[in-house]
Amino acid sequence: MRKLLQIIIISIFTTFVSKAQVPNGFVDQLHSNNWQNPTGLTFDANGKMYVWEKDGKVYVVENNVKTLFIDISEEVAIYGDYGILGFALDPNFINNGHVYLYYVVDRHYLLNYGTEGYDPNTSLEGATIARVTRYTTPTPQTPTTVDYGSRLVLLGETKSTGIPITGTNHAGGGMAFGNDGTLFIGSGDGGLGIDYDGEALADGILSEAENVEDRVYRCQMINSLNGKILRIDPNTGDGVGGNPFYDSNAPRSAQSRVWALGFRNPFRLSVRPNSGSPGIVYIGEVGWNNREELNIITQGGQNFGWPIYEGNDRPTLWSNPTYTPATYKKPTVEWIHEGSQEDISARVIINDMAHTIGSDEFPGSNFTGTCSIGGVWYTGTAFPEEYRNSYIFADFTPGWIKSFSFDNNENPTSFRDLNTIALGAVTLAYNPADQALYYVKLGFNEGDPQEIRRIYYTLGTNIAPTAKFTPSTKNGTSPLNVTFDASASTDPENTGTLTYTWDFGDGQTGSGVNPSHTFDNGSSNPQAFKVLLTVTDEGGLTDTTSTIISLNNTPPVINSTSVDAINFFNNNGTDIIALSAQVSDNEEASSQLTYRWTVRLYHDDHSHPALDVTRQTSQVNLEIVPCDGHLYFYRVTLRVTDSYGLSTTSIKDIYPNCNPSDITPPDEPLIKVYNITNNSFNLSWNSVSDNTGINSYEIFVNGVSKAIVNAQTLSYQYTSQTSILNQSFECYVKAIDLGNNATPSSKIDFVAKANSGGSAQVYVSDLTAVSSTNGFGPVEIDKSNGEDAVGDGRTLTLNGTTYAKGLGTHANSEIIYNLTPNQYNTFKAKIGIDDEVLDGNCGSVIFKIYKDNNLAYTSPTLYPSSATVDVNLDISNTSQIKLITDTSGDNNFCDHGDWADAKFLLESVNSDVLPPTTPSNLTSIAPISNNYQLSWNPSTDDVTTNITYEIIVNGVKIDSTVNLSYSLPALAAGTYIVSVQARDDANNRAASKSLALTFTPCVSSLNLTTADNYTNTNATLKAADSISASNALSGASKVNYQATNKIELLPGFSVSAGSVFKATIQGCDN
Repeated sequence: MRKLLQIIIISIFTTFVSKAQVPNGFVDQLHSNNWQNPTGLTFDANGKMYVWEKDGKVYVVENNVKTLFIDISEEVAIYGDYGILGFALDPNFINNGHVYLYYVVDRHYLLNYGTEGYDPNTSLEGATIARVTRYTTPTPQTPTTVDYGSRLVLLGETKSTGIPITGTNHAGGGMAFGNDGTLFIGSGDGGLGIDYDGEALADGILSEAENVEDRVYRCQMINSLNGKILRIDPNTGDGVGGNPFYDSNAPRSAQSRVWALGFRNPFRLSVRPNSGSPGIVYIGEVGWNNREELNIITQGGQNFGWPIYEGNDRPTLWSNPTYTPATYKKPTVEWIHEGSQEDISARVIINDMAHTIGSDEFPGSNFTGTCSIGGVWYTGTAFPEEYRNSYIFADFTPGWIKSFSFDNNENPTSFRDLNTIALGAVTLAYNPADQALYYVKLGFNEGDPQEIRRIYYTLGTNIAPTAKFTPSTKNGTSPLNVTFDASASTDPENTGTLTYTWDFGDGQTGSGVNPSHTFDNGSSNPQAFKVLLTVTDEGGLTDTTSTIISLNNTPPVINSTSVDAINFFNNNGTDIIALSAQVSDNEEASSQLTYRWTVRLYHDDHSHPALDVTRQTSQVNLEIVPCDGHLYFYRVTLRVTDSYGLSTTSIKDIYPNCNPSDITPPDEPLIKVYNITNNSFNLSWNSVSDNTGINSYEIFVNGVSKAIVNAQTLSYQYTSQTSILNQSFECYVKAIDLGNNATPSSKIDFVAKANSGGSAQVYVSDLTAVSSTNGFGPVEIDKSNGEDAVGDGRTLTLNGTTYAKGLGTHANSEIIYNLTPNQYNTFKAKIGIDDEVLDGNCGSVIFKIYKDNNLAYTSPTLYPSSATVDVNLDISNTSQIKLITDTSGDNNFCDHGDWADAKFLLESVNSDVLPPTTPSNLTSIAPISNNYQLSWNPSTDDVTTNITYEIIVNGVKIDSTVNLSYSLPALAAGTYIVSVQARDDANNRAASKSLALTFTPCVSSLNLTTADNYTNTNATLKAADSISASNALSGASKVNYQATNKIELLPGFSVSAGSVFKATIQGCDN
């Protein structure tokens, strides 16, 4: 495969995280987010960053530029949890340029590379190995790429000498250098998911000795590389002479390489600095069903108990005495899974005694988790004293990062939080150059950001602002006018004015918080413009963010996918699902579009990646999952993007057939929103019924899964790091029954407006200003400006309209009011030059409004002849309002500016928040030629009689109607969940009763008689060969007859006035 030097500019952002997430004085900063499944990072001695991605690529990052350093994607297996799992720099990297990779090898590559049967474009799942390879860069001081000819396989040079991988998860992946220069490697049991033991034995990947009754027992066998911490010579791959089971006659044997055993999935390793030779190894051990572990190897040969024991003292399902260790080393820190039924807290081991966290022996708050990640030692001095020389580690979910201190005997002495919401963290790294902690955030669910973040300490110094904006539209025909709103941008200190600089991507620039810009390319050809906003605080720190405006372009349309009709998968063996889609685009051929298929296995409240590929077609193996009452399902997502930045996404959930006799979905929850605040809102829903019982509810906000809760939980609070006010939200709740049937809830669309107790208003002129200045005379209350004494003005008048309330000013004028945040959410006024200025050529003013010292509104230049301008400004969560009447840059002659009818309001935006009633008695008539006829009783609403009924198939809206019946078009063979949902004028949606409808392959021939008469019905009738019809159409029916060879209209066939029929000779699939 040809290697290309790729250099890509990283987008750098800065995000302040509140004290509720990191301790006071710390900042959690977004470093970069243009990554594709990053799984780790590390730093060299010069502070250069190295990031490895799951699919086989490593990048070196310097000065915010990333360069492709290594690409072995052709060799790497990426299904399940696999890919590049570990990467390490040689301790002497700056001089020798050695780097080390730990990865799972693609089965096709393993068996066929170097033979005539090898195809570099083919990948294959199945029995394989994990491999450790060393490469060398010839320029370690200024690294850009490795010398691919320097490749040296240290472990796994053949299919019989690697770490056996006989499942789809748990390969381990941790690597760390000992203080003596030897290389530690963490290998997993490689045995979760599909069982490929037989295949591995036939291929020679497994030896006969390793072919035991259950593959997890290999973790207790010293003649197997699975479930171990290995220690090798980084120059040869041989075991090291000091290893506990070393055989000098076979230095490359498994037992010669073993340092410690009894591990399930040792994902990340770290050697404690200055802890002797080879050093004390700290390990994040991913637990099984109930416990997560931090293990510490203090000497070679220690056994950590898996699979016989999980955690401190919990036996597992495996109990064969042959593999039961006489003694085992317990985890130094142990915490329980979220939702565990065990009534115990997190525990620590101190001098071989277990103590509960929160006890007198070890104070602190209890914590839980589900996936131990491991971490790094903080050896810098930039953090406060209590964090120095501490071990900092993470849990993938719920996403915390903690700092633990240890004494010289590896006993924990204290701990503290560093971040409480680092959801999806998979690797931590210490940067010696800036003494900050970095972490990779892989993403917890589909659609979550994939980021590298930086935690640093900065108490008392300026922190950069956060740039954020929304366009009024993202696409349209040329010329396209777009208004941008950057009022959601924030400054952590909130001590000064922010400056907004815009680059519209077409050579034009702008300024201000909400500019408008017209995009025009002078043709009908599609074109994309990248709009970049730079926000600068008074200290000169900046933040940038961008979006694409797509001109003369519409997004792709996903017409259908190969998984549309697949609701369940075979849970008795491997189910291979083909992935393909029929996609159309008005501006481009489907071959020019970018396709990205992702598949994730969801397990209760977290998920695992199963597939992530960027090609039009693919396939995925859906492995067996337990039917144990826990929630499991696969989410298949297709995202199609055109060349001009517009995308469309299709999501399909596929469940195990744990109860194949139950195909009836639950009722649909009725969802409501309440308690909208600056950065949160609450959802609630009713308890729903089902024939087998409810397992769980899944909550979606703007199409993204946010949480999965148990059947007893009927509410959810959404929170955001930044203000949500004025943002649009779409929420629904999916009910999932014990048979894994799922139904979406009623859906609610709303714009977040804080409202803390009904509507209210106050005129600005009735309030006392904190301060005011005026160009001539005082600011007049409820009068125009008279330029001299108090009260010498006239009635406020703009373009002939008089106003009883308001402020009369004269440029240059400034008036400041203090407010209680969220006491009001809107400022309204009529502005212009008062009619008392008789000379139409004298006077020109600009009105400005500042919210908390941030410019939030600027009027156009107004003259005596200008029309009155309406101001309607959101002031939610605002503490201070500043009203400015300014000159237009000339003198201030005649600049009599009125703030007429000016008032602060608390507005209730969603006056209609109740959905219609549920459409009752939803029924279906048996299909004719695969057309089901749906009907239902009408819904009622508290406000309107205009009810629209949305037709939903497998959670996707396909049509809407105002009628009480609908002819469902013929669908591909399969079983579909069909719902009818009532929607009122305010977009409140009701719950509906769903039906499971089965479509069969197209019939060969169709004979229609009087029993098939249609009245006020739309239908498409299909047959593979022929149709004969003697039925009648009446009312306003529209019926299509479609057959491949023949359509006969026989005596008795009739069409009444108002009805229409169409006969088409074409196949069923068209």
